[in-house]
Amino acid sequence: MPPDWLRRVALITRGGRQAIERHVREAESRLRYGHGATRALERDLTWIMGSPRSGSSWLLKMLAHHERVIAIDEPYWGPHLAPVGSVDPLSTVTASHAARSDYCFSAEYEEVWRPLVRTLILNRIRAQVERTSRARRIDRPVIVLKEPNGSHAADLIMSLVPDSRLVFLLRDGRDVIDSILDATSGDTWLGAFGGSDEHVRLEAIRFRANSWVFNTDAVQRAFAEHAPDRRFAIRYEELLADPLTRLGELLRWAGLATSEDRLRQIVASESFSSIPAEARGSGKVSRAATPGLWRENLTAAEQQLVIELLGEKLEELGYET
Repeated sequence: MPPDWLRRVALITRGGRQAIERHVREAESRLRYGHGATRALERDLTWIMGSPRSGSSWLLKMLAHHERVIAIDEPYWGPHLAPVGSVDPLSTVTASHAARSDYCFSAEYEEVWRPLVRTLILNRIRAQVERTSRARRIDRPVIVLKEPNGSHAADLIMSLVPDSRLVFLLRDGRDVIDSILDATSGDTWLGAFGGSDEHVRLEAIRFRANSWVFNTDAVQRAFAEHAPDRRFAIRYEELLADPLTRLGELLRWAGLATSEDRLRQIVASESFSSIPAEARGSGKVSRAATPGLWRENLTAAEQQLVIELLGEKLEELGYET
């Protein structure tokens, strides 16, 4: 058995070696995640925001066919950075408590938390990108993040990563509500309130209509503040009517130009008609690719309520009411 002094030397040596290894790892991390590398990563990010049931899954699938695209589906940054309020569902906890000094994301201390949250976002994304890039052997990846359920925090997210790109995917709010009702009524893929009672449906419509306006307002604010060359607006209805043209425009804007033949292959492979019949239709994730179905599926009373709640915003956005 070695004497005490020798054991102490061994412990000190082992502790010193661990400390050196830790410092090496930290230095490597700083080198990889330094300002220049972080800025480069940020410029390769493209966020899809708008509203749930607006075709964001379809768009992400088409973009993911490009060999340089790494698709990140629903990272949920928005709900975590700005949870929707439990008292006021048309506000976020972050916005409601911003004036309180004790609140973790208080405006008074934003010079402290904003850089740290920005670093968290970029380094978390970077870890996934590096792993995926190695596995797929991608030299210059473009990262597309689908974040419809975090769109109410679009202005906050984009202010934290202002050099990234923003795609504003807009769909008629009436069709969004109709699609969500179909997805959440009864035995469906997203069954939630599960009732056909008219009063229950009207309350669900009221909530979803307000949420659509809430999300849309947030993305509009983010879009207005974002650099013109880093933002792209697209309507679901236009994408559906002419996917070849609109997808081609989006890919060129993102620096991912591809041949027309390849575009045709992508569009055909992700078309609604390519989905097996048993996997599409009412109650399924892929329900329909027909704008205006709200006119057939909502009752007169439901249509009246939707127009009361959405009419002004729909007119502002150029939809006929």
